[in-house]
Amino acid sequence: MLKFVKDSEVVVKANDFGLLVEELVRDSLRPKRNIDANWLDGKLCEWWPKLLEYYQRHIIQDIELAIMLDDPPRPSGPLQHKEMWVRFVKDFRPARSTFTIDYCCGKCKTKNVKLWRGVHGCPDDSGNKLLCATCLAPDDVVDDEGRWQEPPPHSMRTDQVKGWLPAVPVGDTYWGYSSVPSQDIEWWIALPTYTKEK
Repeated sequence: MLKFVKDSEVVVKANDFGLLVEELVRDSLRPKRNIDANWLDGKLCEWWPKLLEYYQRHIIQDIELAIMLDDPPRPSGPLQHKEMWVRFVKDFRPARSTFTIDYCCGKCKTKNVKLWRGVHGCPDDSGNKLLCATCLAPDDVVDDEGRWQEPPPHSMRTDQVKGWLPAVPVGDTYWGYSSVPSQDIEWWIALPTYTKEK
């Protein structure tokens, strides 16, 4: 337990502390907030090791979302102290997740390229087979960021190629589609989509 003493002793549980810090950050990320950036930066650096990993992830996601939404600046006002927030994310975002999966195409055995995994409704019933862009969509083009042009009537660019999801590994499994940390997304996007022969 963390203890903060002021006038009388107050005991703050780790979950309560994480919630309080997360709310402070969310409030500070709102447009037109007049905050003392040096004070906030110092306090966040001091508090960071005391936060549970769950709250650290949420706070990083909150900051990354605010940075992303600020480009271009929102009509309600730009993000205050953007440079501080960008630096904070760079300094405190966890490293990319490690994994033990053999990350290679289940058909052609190609390694070191983006791979997709089957999900409900895909030909691979278990959803564990991985396919590269060449094997998954041999007659289509998947761009350098792993996006594919859906056929009509949808006709949108998506990273879900023919209903298969980007296979972003963590441990002995894959991140859920909407749960992938930004550092792991960046790792997956940085992989080549095709081998040099394509």
